[in-house]
Amino acid sequence: ARLFCLNTTFGYRTDPLESEPEAFDRALAMVLMLDGPAVAQPGQSADIRGSAWIKTGPSSPVTFNSYELAVSPADREEWQIINNSASPIKNGVLGTWQTKGLPRGSYRLRLTLQVDGDTGTYPTHDFPAEKVIRLGTIPVGAMNLLLF
Repeated sequence: ARLFCLNTTFGYRTDPLESEPEAFDRALAMVLMLDGPAVAQPGQSADIRGSAWIKTGPSSPVTFNSYELAVSPADREEWQIINNSASPIKNGVLGTWQTKGLPRGSYRLRLTLQVDGDTGTYPTHDFPAEKVIRLGTIPVGAMNLLLF
């Protein structure tokens, strides 16, 4: 069994262990979460927070390998790696985006996970979490869209 949790929260923020997914037998649960900010300022760095981790059943050969955080202009497929890490992370800084020299506009963040020992039909790297982030101020009228 596989459970891919993309940009998902698990109930209680005060004790998230109470509501995390379980993995039995050979099961794999993958969690990728991109959390804030919705807006970054040009010429500054922006910490991108979130989670990238797995939970496996006791009979699973799958182990965590790495996660990659990348950014691209919203209208193109020109991905630039922000961070690549071999350590899983829960609710922390995934990487710091350096915005110096970048034009204002919308960008996509992509968080991808790699595992070892996975022989499944649906590899984890085929299921990234994505989020749009705005570089510069939010246009008037768009603020209501970010509140929902």
